[in-house]
Order: sequence, then structure tokens, then C-alpha cells
Amino acid sequence: MSSAVTLPPVSNREDWDETFQLFDPDTGDVQDLSTVTALELIVWDPDTRESKITLALDSGLTIPSAANGIITLHVGESTMTALTAKNYAFRLGMTIAGAIKDIILPGILPIEDGGP
Repeated sequence: MSSAVTLPPVSNREDWDETFQLFDPDTGDVQDLSTVTALELIVWDPDTRESKITLALDSGLTIPSAANGIITLHVGESTMTALTAKNYAFRLGMTIAGAIKDIILPGILPIEDGGP
């Protein structure tokens, strides 16, 4: 079961760094990530369905505290500048015990114009 999330706006002229603490949507307990073998975050343009950003575990996504359900993401400014100001859709999924599960879906990432 996934959760719907709208993130705070991010400028298209800066790095995008985010930290999430994940909770089981059924129980409300912290999601134990110790058996996660893969994480994937995909950001896409909802109008064209074109993928804009794809991150994976140890390639933009990290799990600094598996027992506390904490993950972090980093996208560099050079990737962010390719995004025009609008709301983008995203999903965050994980593979655990061989099963692929969506953690966040639907997700909304508002991108603000950072100026010239």
C-alpha cells in the first residue's frame, strides 16, 4: 500500500536534497528497511509521461538508517535545470523479499522557476 505525498517546492536552479522517514501505511509503524534490496525514484512530466529523473539505491538514493525507515535523495543542479516550472509526478518504490512495492504514489514535486 502506498501513500500520496506532495513535497515542498524546489527551485530548478539548485540541488534537490530530501530526507524521508517512511511509515507502514497500514500500521503507522516505522518501515524497517533492513531487508530492502532496491529503491527507485522516478520523476516524470504528467503531460507527456516522459521520465525526467530516475534514481536508484546508491545512485542518488541512500538508506542512512534502515531501522528508522530513513532514506535520502540527491539530485544535482545540472539535472534540475532541465525541469521547467510546473508540478511533476513521482513514485518511490522498493524491492523487499523479492516483491516490488510502491512506497509513495502518487507523489507531486512542485518545481519553481529559479530565474536566469
